[in-house]
Amino acid sequence: MKRKIILFIIIFLGLGLLIGGVVISVFTPSTTTTKLEAELKDIQTEQVTKDEVTKYIELLYSDDVTAAKVEKFTGSDIGHDMLFIGKDSYLRKRPSNKVIDKYNLQDYKNKQDIYASNVEKIMRDNLDYQLGEYIVSKEGDIVQKFSYRTYYYQLYLGDLNEVINILIPSVFDNYSEMLVRNLTEEESVKMYQLKIKALEIMDSYVNNYINNDEIISLDLIYKKENDKILQDYFTLLMQLSGSFYQNVSYQTPEEEQTIISNRTARVQEIVNTAVNNQTLDMTNPLQLSK
Repeated sequence: MKRKIILFIIIFLGLGLLIGGVVISVFTPSTTTTKLEAELKDIQTEQVTKDEVTKYIELLYSDDVTAAKVEKFTGSDIGHDMLFIGKDSYLRKRPSNKVIDKYNLQDYKNKQDIYASNVEKIMRDNLDYQLGEYIVSKEGDIVQKFSYRTYYYQLYLGDLNEVINILIPSVFDNYSEMLVRNLTEEESVKMYQLKIKALEIMDSYVNNYINNDEIISLDLIYKKENDKILQDYFTLLMQLSGSFYQNVSYQTPEEEQTIISNRTARVQEIVNTAVNNQTLDMTNPLQLSK
């Protein structure tokens, strides 16, 4: 149960910004081992590619998706918090049942299921993708054209964690000191309660992150290397999570600062509204109101 508070605040806060600004420059294709006794085009055929991509996306948006299942599909290590749906996602991560019983957190657990389900439904409804042209390059590589429109999940996630960031000083008097040590069990429980409270506050705004018309196109590339097929499914996971949209992706420090400033102003207004409509009591910020 002991985790440094930085894992709750810094890693999740602005996750979309980090991915948008970094992943593009450091991506290395995932690898899937297989016996390649024929040309890549004879193994990774157009129909195989179409079926494989469809199956992968269906997995990412299924209720029973897990980090282990995605890792098996991509051949890459997948951090649990990189998933946007399912029990391994950040929205659904919770303490053990033993801790939930010990601290009487059943109401928080129930509310978490409701709020996470609301976001997941909108993400599924907001998913639209198209498989385009299938190309065999002169080098023998496969290029599968792909376009998509998805929920602005990274924008939502960044705002959610900014709510947490704003409320932390009202929950912990010693939060600065907590940054440099492991959390106690009681502190971890309060961090969990704070996340669910932030989910409650953000539940009124989940429709604000629907993507109506921003479409991104990319090339899914398959390469043959000895006994392996190198593929882009790790990047596709990041793409579908909303990490490459303009509202979270940046190329310069100035663009990064603009995104951060916009988030700060936007989320402060959300918190102010929650106080005004009595969804949030700053004297007892962990108290659920619904």
